[in-house]
Amino acid sequence: MEALFTWVINAILLGPLQAEIFGEFASARTVAPIITEAKSCIAAGIPALAQDMLREPGAAFDSLVRYWLDMTQPRQLVAEMLPQCANLIDAAGLIERTASR
Repeated sequence: MEALFTWVINAILLGPLQAEIFGEFASARTVAPIITEAKSCIAAGIPALAQDMLREPGAAFDSLVRYWLDMTQPRQLVAEMLPQCANLIDAAGLIERTASR
C-alpha cells in the first residue's frame, strides 16, 4: 500500500512540481551542480514524504489542492514539504525573498 501511495504522490504532485522547478532552474540559468543536488535531494525525500502524507492524508490533500489551484508556487510548496531541500532552491535564487531576511 505504501509503495502505491508513494507512486501516486510522485505521479500527481511531486513529478509535476519537479518539472516546473527544474524548468525554472533552467530558465534562471542555474548552474548544473545545484540542479543535480536539488534533484537528488527531492528524490531522496520522496519516500519519507509519502510516509508523512500517508499518516496525514489531510496535509497531502491540502498540498495537492494548493498546487492544482495555483494557490502557491511550486518551488515554495516543495520547500515546505521537503525542508531539507529548501536551501538548494534558495541557493538558486528561486524562493521569493521576504523583508524579514
